Amino acid sequence: GTDTSCSLSSDTLIYGGSLNSINIGAFRAITCGSSGKILRSELSNYRIWDNVQSGTAEDLNDIDEFALIVYIVGNSGTILKSTDEGETFFQLNSGTQLNLNEVQCLSYDSIRIAGDSLLSLLSTNGGNTWIRQSVYQQGEDASGFRVDLKALHFINFNTGWTAGDHYVFKTSNGGLNWSTRFKQ
Repeated sequence: GTDTSCSLSSDTLIYGGSLNSINIGAFRAITCGSSGKILRSELSNYRIWDNVQSGTAEDLNDIDEFALIVYIVGNSGTILKSTDEGETFFQLNSGTQLNLNEVQCLSYDSIRIAGDSLLSLLSTNGGNTWIRQSVYQQGEDASGFRVDLKALHFINFNTGWTAGDHYVFKTSNGGLNWSTRFKQ
């Protein structure tokens, strides 16, 4: 049979930094990590990995794709986009210097990002502009309240969850309002 296992061994990849996220597509894999590192491999049992120029020295925290468009988010508001399956990347303006920790592509145009200090970013035009949505419960005093959002998951444009530190928040209206679903 055909060996379809995916393994990285010391003879195929030597990199001293940390790798933080990986995206496996139909024909290639892309991983990102510390100090702006992006590696890409074609479907060949993922044994040969090529460096891809990121244009940043910031740590890159997460990667996602939709319809061969790839997004990577990282520290200091870094958002990278590729329109050629991760062969090249260009930087988008996030409008923030906060760390961005996770990205989810819901469609070709709709992208969600979770970041530090209760930051949620939404783009409805493929990353050209970003809408800043603060995640806190309506009526709550958010002064001095800091939660670094590390994860998010939307099941459609309106309904999603985000989590960080000791909290889980949910929205049912596209991020306009959030409710605390878990607090430790």
